[in-house]
Amino acid sequence: MEMPTPPEELDFQKYWLILKRHSVPATGVFLITVIVAALLALLSQKKYEAVGKLKFIKENPSSALVTEAGGRIGRLDTLKFEGSPVDTEAEVIRSAPVVQQTIKSLNLTDEKGELITYESFLTNLEIKNIQDTDIVQVSYQDPEPQKAQLIVDTLMDKYLNQNVSINRTAAASAKEFITQQLPKTEQQLKQAEANLRNFQEKYQVVNLGVESELSVNQLGQIDDRIDQVKANLGKVNERIQELELKLGISSQEALRLNTLNDSPAVQQLVTKLKDVENQLASERSRFLDTNPSIIALEEEKAYLQQELVRRTGESIGSQTGISSRNLQTGDIEKGLAQNLVNYEIDRRSLAKELDSLNQAKANYQTRSNLLPQLQQQQRDLERQLEAAQTAYETLLKNLQQAQIAENQNVNNAQIVSPALASEYPVTLSKSAMLAAGILAGSLFYVITAFILELRDPSLKTTKEVRSLLNYKLLGMIPHSQPQKFLPGVEMEEPSVPGRLVQEVPHSLMSEAYRMVHANLEFLTHQENLSSIVVTSSIPQEGKSTVASNLATASAQLGKKVLLIDADVHNPQQQEIWELDNSVGLLDILQDQNYLTQAIKSVVPNLDVLTAGKTLPNSLALLNSPQMRSLVEELQQDYDLIIFDTPPLLLFADALTVGKFADGILMVVRPGVIEPASANASREILEQSKQNILGLVVNGVVTKYEPDSYYYHGKAYAKNYGNKYLTALTRSNENQNN
Repeated sequence: MEMPTPPEELDFQKYWLILKRHSVPATGVFLITVIVAALLALLSQKKYEAVGKLKFIKENPSSALVTEAGGRIGRLDTLKFEGSPVDTEAEVIRSAPVVQQTIKSLNLTDEKGELITYESFLTNLEIKNIQDTDIVQVSYQDPEPQKAQLIVDTLMDKYLNQNVSINRTAAASAKEFITQQLPKTEQQLKQAEANLRNFQEKYQVVNLGVESELSVNQLGQIDDRIDQVKANLGKVNERIQELELKLGISSQEALRLNTLNDSPAVQQLVTKLKDVENQLASERSRFLDTNPSIIALEEEKAYLQQELVRRTGESIGSQTGISSRNLQTGDIEKGLAQNLVNYEIDRRSLAKELDSLNQAKANYQTRSNLLPQLQQQQRDLERQLEAAQTAYETLLKNLQQAQIAENQNVNNAQIVSPALASEYPVTLSKSAMLAAGILAGSLFYVITAFILELRDPSLKTTKEVRSLLNYKLLGMIPHSQPQKFLPGVEMEEPSVPGRLVQEVPHSLMSEAYRMVHANLEFLTHQENLSSIVVTSSIPQEGKSTVASNLATASAQLGKKVLLIDADVHNPQQQEIWELDNSVGLLDILQDQNYLTQAIKSVVPNLDVLTAGKTLPNSLALLNSPQMRSLVEELQQDYDLIIFDTPPLLLFADALTVGKFADGILMVVRPGVIEPASANASREILEQSKQNILGLVVNGVVTKYEPDSYYYHGKAYAKNYGNKYLTALTRSNENQNN
């Protein structure tokens, strides 16, 4: 079974250092807070508080006697579902009209004798809703308890009076509105009634529901009669066709023949024609066709036929007559013709009846199809009439209710507790306010320090630097301001930080550089350390200052040192040592004849080679064989060569020059470098696989360091500084001799 991981312990020392690191701005915030609290305490005075309570009613009992329009008056409602009407009324209590009426009524004045302002009144007024109740607590603070009590009572009375006035005004407004709307609504009612009446008259509407049922029944009966008439008509048509075949005439001709048979003139001509035809037949048996009697009879026959055609045409109203053969039928044929005429009459009667039935059916279907639309229109008109009737009746009813409500004292609030003043002051004492200010200032101090810490992502202490860059710590250079000197030694401040060891050799910072030199000696005591590359991760970490002071410290300890400014992009050594940079490293790499001219001695045992004029191919020159041969030649003349190179994250020069040196010395400045840059530098160095001599932490603020050896260094300097300096001076003199 795995044991639970213990929680990480709080690093109280880390938090204490954060508070110390940002003590200046945090102390300013603390002092401002305390000063403000002290001023408030001095200006404050004792105040007593009076408290009264109002209860709000959703609907006033007197207004509940009426409903609708009257019932709305005096009711508490809110526009928002999540809002509380009690909160709304609380805002009404603190509104300007109510407050100003209270101020004028009580003649509340300030020190100048003028009425207090609305804003100053509100500073002492508090109105809050008691949770889960319909009660509002009204409180006011004043140096005089009786005055505070009177103010609360007056304020509640003024609110109640205004509430009654508002409700009465609402009732009067409702009455006026209804009076204006009533004639319009009555006219709309009359118009709706007229529209319904005109509709019923236009479409002959009595009861559309009953009419719809009757239409269905009538259509069924008509369909049955149509079927019966069609059957009878079919039978009659069959009889007519049979008779037409027998007689050889159509039913129309039979009708005309029947009409001619009933005409005496036509029958007389038919008889005469028949007699002439009989006589002509008898004469032809005796005479030839050329006989005058035959010819006379033929002429008479032709005349009678023409006359018969004329007379039949006049009788039947047609220019086409009927043949005399058809007119000279027998009795049987006349009977059949009469039957044909009767059937034709029946057919025509049935056809007419069928047309009438079809027309009736079409009319009923048209009406039936129109009935749904008529029903919809009637319902719309009835709804309009009903709405107009309801609106008219509602207005009449509401008019009566508004008249009643106008004469009532409708109020939706009542005083449940008159104002009661406190016996003791409710404001804090001056000492309590001052203590609260100190407590708040302390809290703001901590908040300010931690906010500033969060806004600054850089590494703050040597411990944090070493946790990210796991290299050997060769030394820590303290912050240069203010300078700390060894006891008994009087010396001025250095003019240039890069010449600190030269100008202030007895300071703690100078001892720090000597400590770096000593650690390098101990680190490489079995090997001869002849060349060092000094670099940093980013600019502003002080690598040029460290390089120049380390070179000076090494020279003071008896080594012959050459400081080469290999930062050709931003050279600093010529400014530190105030040298001419017209001829330097880059010039030598192009022409070694400049070597003697370029190297300049600045202090005993220390020479400086400046960068020279910047060239586009500077990196190629630094990586050239000439650079390697130059380093090898210079190592024969100097005990230690120190290269000042550009930052790792900006240029590749440091790694290039590092190939010709014994190792790289990393300069890191807390407060400048951030974790991302430190990690990036570590990865670059690991990938280059070069020899990393160690770290020099520059610009260390000793009071912010949790594990600084400077606390012990100061004590050592105090007790043994003079002896150490005397011995150091004698040793240097012996070496020079």
